[in-house]
Amino acid sequence: MLTHFGLNNYLAWARHTMGNEGRGGAPVNTSIGFDATVTSLLLPLTAGRTVTLLPEASEIEALAHALTAQNDYWLLKLTPAHLDALRQLLDPATLAGQARTLVVGGEQLTAAMVEFWRTHAPATRIINEYGPTETVVGCCTWRLMPPPRTKGPSR
Repeated sequence: MLTHFGLNNYLAWARHTMGNEGRGGAPVNTSIGFDATVTSLLLPLTAGRTVTLLPEASEIEALAHALTAQNDYWLLKLTPAHLDALRQLLDPATLAGQARTLVVGGEQLTAAMVEFWRTHAPATRIINEYGPTETVVGCCTWRLMPPPRTKGPSR
């Protein structure tokens, strides 16, 4: 069981840390009983943003469709497995601008899993969030820095 204070503290911290850019809110692509849903459902609502509830039966396909149909989501909370599945469904040419912040957690996140987003949507903020459910979703986070810009040929 989570305390109201713990939930309020997490949401206040997350609003400050995860930015608040973009026009849209967030798609909710996980079950209401999954702790990741706290971030994707409550965080946008407490920031005055919208949420889009996606059908659980076709979770990944519905998420891919939502990202294609609604550009400029502020937040997308997902697992590394979701991230990898989206890589196979989304067109790299249209990836930029679909989500301003990716919050990824629930299992180990590797460099190979984020390479697709870093290459095709380098402005997307990627935050690795990890921790037991009892700490209100996550207690350890790390923001992946954008890939370094490469310099053009010297003249």
